[in-house]
Amino acid sequence: MHLVDGQHHGPQLLGVHRLVRDLPDDVEQRLACDFQIVATAPDPAALARAVQRGIPGSTAAMPSVAAAPVPNSTVTPATPVGPATPAAPATPSPGTPPAPPTMAPPPAGAAEARGGRPAEQPSPGRHVLGLWLPGGRARLLVERDDASLSRRLPVDRPAVWRDLDTAVLHWAVLPALGATDVDYRTDVAATVAEVEAARSGGVFVLRPPAIAAVYACAAAGAPMPAKTTSFRPKPRAGLVLRSLDSV
Repeated sequence: MHLVDGQHHGPQLLGVHRLVRDLPDDVEQRLACDFQIVATAPDPAALARAVQRGIPGSTAAMPSVAAAPVPNSTVTPATPVGPATPAAPATPSPGTPPAPPTMAPPPAGAAEARGGRPAEQPSPGRHVLGLWLPGGRARLLVERDDASLSRRLPVDRPAVWRDLDTAVLHWAVLPALGATDVDYRTDVAATVAEVEAARSGGVFVLRPPAIAAVYACAAAGAPMPAKTTSFRPKPRAGLVLRSLDSV
């Protein structure tokens, strides 16, 4: 048995990705009805980072995908951004009071250093999914209209459940694609390699839900969709046992 301090080495909440083996050939055209499709760097780690940030503009610095876009699809190639040229300071007019100094934002991790709680990841207010297709086609899917996807979700579930990326994927996206052959994975790179070797199917890369959403779903009595969370480290089977007779 190895014990660690839970305050410093607490559990990690990871996303669980979807390996879908029966995606249609026109998957991008179908998804374009509900998502803006942004081409990102053909790198599994870069795609996972873009999905984790959940900010569409975060792909601007990624090189565009070399593969040609699918006809009639809405795929926006990302444009590399070079270093910006600093603008010359404006000369104030005579008699104009000087502008107040610009305060720089605090460095990352400053709140934690002061003993505060870590900041939440910024949320774009829309669902953002990743998709990897054979041939190195990495796509960031940014929801166009929340109402379009929400109306396909069960109406008897609480709002926090309906906000889950896994709920949108399984109740709104996969049925529209006619996809049913789904497996669950936590290693993006290994799953991408599997897709490239098979030359078919695809991987939906998902963000982990917020811890607050996990608690809220539990408090509302609304079980999350299957394989929404993956906690690490995993306790070993048999490490802790409880007799049912004592219940």
